[in-house]
Amino acid sequence: MHFGPVQRFRRELMAPRLRMQLDYHRALREIRADNTIQKCLPDPGNVLVLAPHSDDEVLGAGGTAALHVRRGDRVEAAIVTDGRFGQDGDIDPEELARIREAESRAAGEQIGFNQMHFGGMSDREEETRRQMTRWLADLLEELRPRVIYLPSPIDFHPDHAMVNEFLFQALRASAPAPEVVAGYEVWATLWPNCVIDISATVAIKRRALDLFPSQMGRSNVDGACLGLGRYRGLTSGAGGAAEAFSCSSAAEFSALWDRLRWP
Repeated sequence: MHFGPVQRFRRELMAPRLRMQLDYHRALREIRADNTIQKCLPDPGNVLVLAPHSDDEVLGAGGTAALHVRRGDRVEAAIVTDGRFGQDGDIDPEELARIREAESRAAGEQIGFNQMHFGGMSDREEETRRQMTRWLADLLEELRPRVIYLPSPIDFHPDHAMVNEFLFQALRASAPAPEVVAGYEVWATLWPNCVIDISATVAIKRRALDLFPSQMGRSNVDGACLGLGRYRGLTSGAGGAAEAFSCSSAAEFSALWDRLRWP
């Protein structure tokens, strides 16, 4: 049977995504203790923003991270991959990896991160994955964050799923557990129980996004991100711009991810 582009899209992409979203929402109802929407920052403490690629730390949680910085929290960012395959064309992968780290460092200065960590992951081999889990566990031991921000479990990119797996494995290996694990939105909207008003820091987020020309020039992902922020602010009543999160305890996060684990 011949499948045209639309039918192929529905068969290969939409159906698995819908199944995953349904499974995720079902698991949230069963596992997460509180699904009511909160509209305030988590309690003060150390913060880690965990990103699969350079730019995810700003796309998903840049405005909220800047609010934590303003409050006086220690905020660090950890970028897992080196992003060497994040652009089509003739650019050398090693050069692209250097460019993306430099962009992330410049954007981090704009947000106000106290420190940035780069895992430099360039492949998905099993030994590399074990090394990255140990790298993340060491970061958790060093920073002991009260809050961790990372892509939500249903953010539809395999590298974003992989970061959830690294955190899951690090916590299972007895790394210090945060009080709050907050999933953010990049490639998929989620069912949030926390919406943060970033009206006071959205200009910082916008300037930080402008510092990723290697990525923002390829698509309108920055426009989509800022538009989603306006939508979240409007529909939640949180403010003129907002970031939405799915917040859970470390134990709830582990139970949720153990249920969903993909790819």
